[in-house]
Parts: sequence; structure tokens; C-alpha cells
Amino acid sequence: MVPPTGADETGEDETGDGDGDGDGDPGDGDGDGDGDGDGDGDGDGDPETCEGGPYPVNYADPIMLLAGANPQGLTLGDVDGDGALDLVSTSYDDHELRVYLGAGDGSFGAPVITMLPVETFPSAVHGQAIADGVYDVVFRAYTNTTVLVRMRGDGSGGFNDYESLDAPSPLFALGQMNGDATIDIVSPKAALTYMFGASLQESYLPESPIVSGAPWGANLGGVAIGNFDEDESNDVVVAALGQVYVAINSGMGIVAPGSPQTFMGAASDVAIGDVDGDDHLDVVVTTLGGGFDAGHLFFGDGTGALGPDVEISAPSAPTSVALGDIDLDGRDDVAIVGGTTIAAYLSTGTGFGLAIQGVCQGQNPKQVAIGDLNGDCVGDVATMTDAGICIMMSSAP
Repeated sequence: MVPPTGADETGEDETGDGDGDGDGDPGDGDGDGDGDGDGDGDGDGDPETCEGGPYPVNYADPIMLLAGANPQGLTLGDVDGDGALDLVSTSYDDHELRVYLGAGDGSFGAPVITMLPVETFPSAVHGQAIADGVYDVVFRAYTNTTVLVRMRGDGSGGFNDYESLDAPSPLFALGQMNGDATIDIVSPKAALTYMFGASLQESYLPESPIVSGAPWGANLGGVAIGNFDEDESNDVVVAALGQVYVAINSGMGIVAPGSPQTFMGAASDVAIGDVDGDDHLDVVVTTLGGGFDAGHLFFGDGTGALGPDVEISAPSAPTSVALGDIDLDGRDDVAIVGGTTIAAYLSTGTGFGLAIQGVCQGQNPKQVAIGDLNGDCVGDVATMTDAGICIMMSSAP
């Protein structure tokens, strides 16, 4: 069944980008897959020209880019391998992937458009160099059923080799789960977790996933992947109705959730990062509706356990959240979108400061992302509304 135009087709996670940082890779906020959060791919944690933060954060009024009819998904990544972040979006009604290649100075070329089969209606999208070192994408779509689609990047902004499987859940995240140095897809349902393994072979999506029991609870709202117990393998965090779980990975992709922490409301998204700078992963959940519009911060201790809920500020009707070190002070900051608002909040170490925000054209923001698009060492914030791509670009003080 094809959902109505402009609707939240899944009712569960039209808002999230899997790990919550919006870039498609597991939790570092940069899109290059090296895990350091800087986007330059050298693994040192700092962009080549960015040393000695923190940097002052100044944002211009949001700018808009066209994203096709009924735009849905957005992620950031170095699609063409030139060291600059690019924008990847999906158009539900135009059946397309659209890439704006970034020059690294805040400017973008004409969009590179990959047309999808006319029966394919794409929504949430994540991307990463999955197996061959070239940036690929995985996106949720609707044909006769809900499917997950993998397409290989051609290194210049286009994608090919359309391959799909029936999606066990509308939620999914990308990350290394079983130690084979390739990227896996994790998709949780209420009582089971599915892992689809990548490979270096021609086919990426296997017919039979690894399935493990996981009583997550009701109304799942987000999933992210990161190493919570600081061993050799990534774990999974899932946000549900009033509960957030961390599931520890055995090293083979089998996860077992621990006791959840609780909060008030229905989760709309989840993101992970190091908010207090102690080198342990923390979690931020957004909740939406029923009088519980808010953000919720849970500090991790490095064992897989989370502390109690610390309620944080959020725009009205928050739908998506991302974490990343916007000002390069060693602590991850948060971006949250809701209604027509795109907002960034800098970490204080125990929470977040006042909002730095702008108003986007359009409404119903979906995936939000953080990344330095103009090379000034300050993270920019991008989201997708029903009017197109909205970017709160940083500017020189």
C-alpha cells in the first residue's frame, strides 16, 4: 500500500537517521566512516585546518535547496571522495535520490539525480562506504511492501545496482556488528532484532538475516549503533514508548537488551555521542505528542548501563535529533528539529545551553544532520522539511 503524500508513512520512524547524527555512519557525526567525527578521513579527530577549539558558533539564517516532490530523507557524507561533505536526499513522489556535491566552502553544484523504479517510493536514507571504500546508500522505500534498498555509489554522485529486501521493521541503522570489517544493517521489531550482513561479493543483502530475541517494548521510535561497553564490538540502542534500551553485542551480531531506563512520552528519534567528554557514549531521545514534547539525556558509564533521565530543551514537536561536536570543545552538542524550527544546543558537560535556532521554510522536519559544510571548523545543521533541504550554515564571527 502506498501511503498518502506528505504523511508519516510508517507511523514509527519517519524522523530518524538510525544512529541519530544524520550522516549515515555509526555515531561519529562525519560521514567518512573512520569513527573520529571530523570528516577528513585521517582518523585523528580534528580536521586538517581545525586545531585548538573550541570555535565560536555563529549561524546565518537558514538557506533552502530544492529536494524534489514530497522530499523525505536526508543524510551527509563524502559521496565523491574529495574530502568535502555532500548532501544526499530522497524524493518520494519523484522516485529519486538527489545528491548536492559540496565544495567544502558552503557552496554546492547542480544536483546529481539517480532515478529509481517508478514503483519505488523512498524515504529515510543512510549512507557509508559499505564494502569497497566508495560511499553507498541504504534507504527505506515502499513498493508493494516496505523494503530496504541498497545502492552502490559510482564515486561521482550517482548510484546503481538497486537491490532490495522486505523490511522487518521501518527502523534501521548501519554499523559494523560482527567483526568482519564490513557494514551491517540492524532493524529491530518489538520482540526481535534482524541483522543483514554486508560482504565484498556482488550481492550485499543476504536472503537470511541473523535474528535474535529482544523484547524491546511497544511503539519503537529510533535505533542507533555504538560501542557502549567499550569492548571490541558495537552495541545497539533502541528507544520505545517511555523506555530506552542498550543491547550488548556478543561480537557476532547477537544482542541482548538490559533493563531499560524510563522517560515520559513516545520516542520520535534517538542519537548517541559523548555529551560530557568522559569518553563514554551517552544517549539523547526525543519524544513527541501527548503533551510530552521534549528531549531526554541519559549518561553512559562505559559498561552498557545508562543513568536516569535528564530532561533537556527541545523545539515544539521534536521529530529528529543528532549529536556531534559542533564547536570542537571535546563534548558532543545536540541538534533537534520540530515544527518549522531547526535548533542547536551546545553541551555544558551536564546538559545543554540555550538554543541557537532558525526557522525553516516548510514543516514536518525529518532527518537532521550535523557536519561542517563550509570549512570554518563549526558544525552546520541540516534537515529535510516538506519544502526541501534546510541548512543552518555557520558564518564567520
